[in-house]
Amino acid sequence: MSQERSDQNCLLVFAAVPGSDIVKPQIVEAWGRQRAEQLYRELLDNAASVVAGISHHVAFAGGGDPGELRAIFPKAESFIPQQGDSFGDRLADAFSGFFKHGCESVCAIVSDCPELDVHDITRAFTLLGNSTNAVLGRLRDGGFYLVGCDKKSLPLLSIPGFGGPGSAKEIAGAAQKHDLNIALMRVLYDVDEIGDCLRWRGAHNS
Repeated sequence: MSQERSDQNCLLVFAAVPGSDIVKPQIVEAWGRQRAEQLYRELLDNAASVVAGISHHVAFAGGGDPGELRAIFPKAESFIPQQGDSFGDRLADAFSGFFKHGCESVCAIVSDCPELDVHDITRAFTLLGNSTNAVLGRLRDGGFYLVGCDKKSLPLLSIPGFGGPGSAKEIAGAAQKHDLNIALMRVLYDVDEIGDCLRWRGAHNS
């Protein structure tokens, strides 16, 4: 990340390096590694098309170098390694870095949610710019496809199990305790299992 960056809004795409062992283990088991990796590349291409018109950065996992992600996200302003054991830890580390360099609002999106579109992202930043401290886009399986924060709400990411199926209640309680305003986005699905793949294939090819 450039030391001179001071954009008001910063968008992060969380993605795994294609070919790494962390890419879609359940689909690898059912369909084999080659087919699962091809599916993930298609999901990455879809995510790259969604953010192509927005200034964005890529937070990568699964290796010490972004590898193919550089070609998939050619318009990314930087590639930063994810740091931390949990999803919340990795978000907090990345968000903190951007806040230190002048960003006022930071949003992170996952790379395997094909229903996500650019309007979800612009709405999240609009909400953060209008007295909302945090924005959460929930997945049907209980996780999040989008997490947006201002500096005041950064401690929410440190809640144990952040992003897990049971974390919504804890997040709401912490927000109330710290007098934070949270906005919830529409509920979407991500692609983790065979049923998700078939659903996306059907919609993608219709």
